[in-house]
Amino acid sequence: GDAAHLMPVWQGQGYNSGIRDAANLAWKLAAVLRGQSDATLLDSYDAERRPHAAAMVKLSAFVGRVISPTRTSVAALRDGLFHALNAVPAVKRYVTEMRFKPMPRYATGAVAHDRTPPHKDSPVGRMFPQPRVVTREGDVRRLDDVLGPWFGVLVWCNPVERVFNRRTREIWRALGARVVEVRPTPQLAWRAPGEDAGDGSDIVVGDLDGDVKRWFDANPVGVVVIRPDRIVAGAALAQRSGQLAEAVARATGLAPFGAEVNSEVTAK
Repeated sequence: GDAAHLMPVWQGQGYNSGIRDAANLAWKLAAVLRGQSDATLLDSYDAERRPHAAAMVKLSAFVGRVISPTRTSVAALRDGLFHALNAVPAVKRYVTEMRFKPMPRYATGAVAHDRTPPHKDSPVGRMFPQPRVVTREGDVRRLDDVLGPWFGVLVWCNPVERVFNRRTREIWRALGARVVEVRPTPQLAWRAPGEDAGDGSDIVVGDLDGDVKRWFDANPVGVVVIRPDRIVAGAALAQRSGQLAEAVARATGLAPFGAEVNSEVTAK
């Protein structure tokens, strides 16, 4: 982290920032080196990471001023204040769990927002949670392990073969995305008509602890595209999954559909 942005020590965020930087940049470099996207994709690294890194530097500097005042009277006032706040459980949890830390949110870059500026409650550009899921074979796994190391497309409680048309499927295939349908666990054994007629590449898992349902309850969408760094690249209702696929292809520039969609927009 300090190689890209000198981080004050007070929050211990230099290493954390470095991991976020690496996760953000690695998949973009891989896409460019594989010829899946041109080098302009790399420009999104600065646009996405600079605001969050700057916010963490600012927070770390502020915490440093709180921790190391130069006047004993200020230190005594600080100690008294925090001693009083420590008696309030909600405030104590807020501080000890560091809930005051700014979380990454990408308003621009390799993300497909449906409006500009993006809505403040939009899940796009934010990190997707790491819930536990269960397979039809009964294996309990983390969702990250099911999605794999590249792009993932998550469909909530809707048979995949009913959601995506042929072109949308081709775009997911071009992205190298793994398609996963998540259902409430009691519905895991049910098979939709025609489900077994597919190519077997789609995965169906159960929402073991209800975390996925809670996320979709808070975010009224039916399909989510998740980047390799587990940032939400785009989200939409199931009925708009075709437009979502093209928007993500355009935002990432991933070939061949990113270039195709971009050229269509330019021609218009």
